[in-house]
Amino acid sequence: MQIKLSYVLTTFNKLAYLNEVIGDLVENCGPDEEIIVTDGRSTDGSVELLEKFLAEGKIHKLVSERDLGEAHGFNKGTLLARGELIKYISDDDIFFYEKIREQRDFMLQHPEIDMVGTNGWTVHLKDVVKGPVIATAENSAWFNERVDDYIQNGKPFPFTGLGLMIRTKSIASAGLFSTGAVWVDYEFGLRVTSNKKLTIGWWDSFCYVRLQNVDSNSVKYYSTMIEETRSLDDYYRAISRKAVTPGTLPSIRLKGKQLLIECYWLTRRMFKKNSGSTVLASVSSNNQEGDNLSIGEKISIIRNYSRDLRKPGGVFKWRAPK
Repeated sequence: MQIKLSYVLTTFNKLAYLNEVIGDLVENCGPDEEIIVTDGRSTDGSVELLEKFLAEGKIHKLVSERDLGEAHGFNKGTLLARGELIKYISDDDIFFYEKIREQRDFMLQHPEIDMVGTNGWTVHLKDVVKGPVIATAENSAWFNERVDDYIQNGKPFPFTGLGLMIRTKSIASAGLFSTGAVWVDYEFGLRVTSNKKLTIGWWDSFCYVRLQNVDSNSVKYYSTMIEETRSLDDYYRAISRKAVTPGTLPSIRLKGKQLLIECYWLTRRMFKKNSGSTVLASVSSNNQEGDNLSIGEKISIIRNYSRDLRKPGGVFKWRAPK
């Protein structure tokens, strides 16, 4: 059977999240799809979990060895992929597979398109700020404004790689991920949107929830990332001969009541239901006590409150090569 889609997942020492992510992925993998996992030689039990899934035939390829980080892991998985398309899966985020299937169908019906990026949400878990269960940030306006500017004016911009699906044969023109970059998808986004020979599609539907947590690269390497973006913006401005639309990291520095208020109202607005008080029920007003929910329980809450985002439909649009 010809493989239509390869899921490439990379992980390192995130067992609590991986338990949730790999189970959801295995459950949603289709008969003409494959799962490739690259592990950076984890020491927290992740390897044993993955080897069990491999022995049971639930994942199809597993490489566990020391690597140079997330980009290196994704690149190794990419080179092993047999699918016509590749979908990248991180080890600590939520993906809406019914939406990914729509994305896949669109790309199979439009072989001229090299890759498709999508919209999504960012969610801040308690561990980042030692307080509430979640706080949410809306990406919709940011995403649509920059996509329209790119399509109409060819203005390069960075985008979150969590929504990315790419045609395997297009890797030769787009390139692999940079192992020298700290903010990997920022560099990749600027690179491909600066490449006038690529046909990049955009879908305004929500296909993922990015879980900001204490082990996220954007938390651990925040200052380095901000410094790196300035150099990348300058470089790709010169390459494309156009002004670059800079990206932003979601704020993770709000404290105390300010964060609680922001969390409550953003959650209510995002899901259009009176859910903020439910999500924050276990949070103290002084933001010190936190809660006792496990990572799995938090992910279940987020999945439950994001159901309204996973409706079929949305608008696909793309910019043809010049």
